[in-house]
Amino acid sequence: MKFLQPIELRRQDCASPARGPMPVSPFVNLYAKVTAGCNARCPFCCNAMMPPEESDWDVDKLFDIIRELENQGIKVTRLMVTGGEPALVPERVERIIERLNETDFFHIHAQLNTNGLLPASQHIMRHERWDYISVSMHHYDLHRLSELYGTVIPDHALDFHHINRQKMNVSCNLIRGYIDSPAEARKVMEKTIQLGISRLGFVALLPMNEWCNQHFVPLDSIGLEEMSDLMPTFHKWDLASDQPEAAPLCECRNFLYGTAEQPLNIYIRYKSTPNHCPSLLSYDGQHLHQGFGNDNIII
Repeated sequence: MKFLQPIELRRQDCASPARGPMPVSPFVNLYAKVTAGCNARCPFCCNAMMPPEESDWDVDKLFDIIRELENQGIKVTRLMVTGGEPALVPERVERIIERLNETDFFHIHAQLNTNGLLPASQHIMRHERWDYISVSMHHYDLHRLSELYGTVIPDHALDFHHINRQKMNVSCNLIRGYIDSPAEARKVMEKTIQLGISRLGFVALLPMNEWCNQHFVPLDSIGLEEMSDLMPTFHKWDLASDQPEAAPLCECRNFLYGTAEQPLNIYIRYKSTPNHCPSLLSYDGQHLHQGFGNDNIII
């Protein structure tokens, strides 16, 4: 197996108030986009209500790529199974899990990204092989969430029966008219605790289309830093290794909310550079790419 171009790798980790960036060994995080199809019609997403593709999706090639990366001294730290909605192609996900359970790949941190709404979604969420499950929940009220998703969400959709909630994370987009204020953000925090999930990430909309531009909410507008019952726990930023004096490429903070019995870890990225993709690869079933675009084909 021969790569068509060199892989761009991170050479240092993030800086923090306690120290500057430190050198890191070669690694990549790999996204496996198992489908562009989705059961929802989210207006901020390019995958809205797309059917799953009929084309072949080569699972074995994915693991051949992982083996070749590691033969070249590049550790595959995480494999993130994403879409679209992965539950629309459960047989692909099952085959990936089967391969991940092989001894050669058991060291890889396995993550599932899903909206969690389909029975098939919750079936694949129950696999013990997942180290982390990220569930999209862009509103605390199911009726508003149905409105946003353009599909009826059953009342029991967020019950998550027999799913290990200690592995789960809620990802919530800030959207004007939905979650766009400190009061609304707090309701999402309380809903996440009510669900028994201990991690929550707030995310700003990317400029995918005009709807996103019109409904964009700046991350600092929800005022986490001003909430007296939130405790800052971590602050880090990523600097370009060849321009250490330039502005950070991205910046994020973590907070702790809730009680000792029901703590909630909150993550928020204040600044990001979408085209900054060192050590980030994506696989679409046939080709390996640097970053998320359709170009930059590595193999």
